[in-house]
Amino acid sequence: MIAKVSACIIAKNEENNLPRLLESIKGKFDEIVLVDTGSTDKTV
Repeated sequence: MIAKVSACIIAKNEENNLPRLLESIKGKFDEIVLVDTGSTDKTV
């Protein structure tokens, strides 16, 4: 059995930083889980 690796990201008001973060980890994980904790910007 092959293990899968997930990235779990907790974010709040990170609209400006998320694109760079997601681009930097693209292809390194089997899945990316992003949890927004009540952002008032366009984080999600």
